[in-house]
Amino acid sequence: MIFDLPIFLAIASLFSTALAVSANTLDAQDAPLYEWQGIVNVPSLERRRADANYLGYSSPYSFDINTISNPDWMGALPDNTPITNISIPGTHDTMTSAEILAAIGAQCQNNHLDIQLQGGVRYIDIRAWLLFNDLIISHGPAPTGDNLKGVFQTVFSFLDAHPGETIVMRIREENPPKWSNGDFVSHFQSLIGGSVASGAQKHLWTPPSPGSSSFPNLGQLRGKVVILQGFGSAPAQYGIKWESSALQIQDNYDAGTLPQLPTTKWPSILAQFNAALTGSLSNLYLNHLSASTRCLPIACATGSIGIDLYKGMNDMAGDWLTDPNNGLGKRGIVIMDFPGAKLVSAILANNAALMAN
Repeated sequence: MIFDLPIFLAIASLFSTALAVSANTLDAQDAPLYEWQGIVNVPSLERRRADANYLGYSSPYSFDINTISNPDWMGALPDNTPITNISIPGTHDTMTSAEILAAIGAQCQNNHLDIQLQGGVRYIDIRAWLLFNDLIISHGPAPTGDNLKGVFQTVFSFLDAHPGETIVMRIREENPPKWSNGDFVSHFQSLIGGSVASGAQKHLWTPPSPGSSSFPNLGQLRGKVVILQGFGSAPAQYGIKWESSALQIQDNYDAGTLPQLPTTKWPSILAQFNAALTGSLSNLYLNHLSASTRCLPIACATGSIGIDLYKGMNDMAGDWLTDPNNGLGKRGIVIMDFPGAKLVSAILANNAALMAN
């Protein structure tokens, strides 16, 4: 059976609408009975009005990155700053902002790439799939409606306007090629050598030799994209291989259900915050706040819907980062679903000492 994207999207849209309609007919007092991992949209009288809200979820550290503007924050850092010494806000499954993806549990963002970059995000997670001879963006089998060409165009335009910034871009081959000629690497090479060649030549950082695992200082990376290469075989030709020992990655995404996350996922996050603080500057620390296997991404990030029953990882990380007892320092790349202004600002605050220097 040939995959029909329009039919898939239509079905998902109908399902999403049905979920919202049925959920909104429930009363607040029914929340404990009907809520299962945040799938049911139950309004609550207890929701904190000051928090940002999205699809019925409420969080002080999520959703509203569109309300802040940090387009040039790296420009305040000295050129000799190691990229590995910077606390960097990032997003997981960056291109999944289409609400239609919520119907199948595949939405991880509510603001598109350009808004994320404007808000201060400098690490993006790009999942590409060679489908019908195009490198489309997908979350698992679900296309987002974007392609890698469009991602590059958006990123290159941002760097043209903000040449003091650097973007770290993970590119992962999300699925095996389907209904296409050639392989992922050949199509990637055709893209950066073809329709986006001028931008690629200007903005893509090229490692000094294939298989390199060392990172230059910020001054050498301004206006550049550093690719963390999750496609092709070793040695990596286009950046740093995702499997490189230079990358210290916490990605405990299968951490159980929402009630379990404080004792399964959160200790992994906290341990990585502390490891980044004292770790070698030869290593780049990546810390995923995201989880999803047995919990919707939005619930894992922001907690119980409508009622303050369980905290999400954005809220736990935000509370920890803003607690003055925990101090400031190198926290690595913090990778979020549905990031909010307060959480992004809390991450950036850890760069204060670097700016002073």
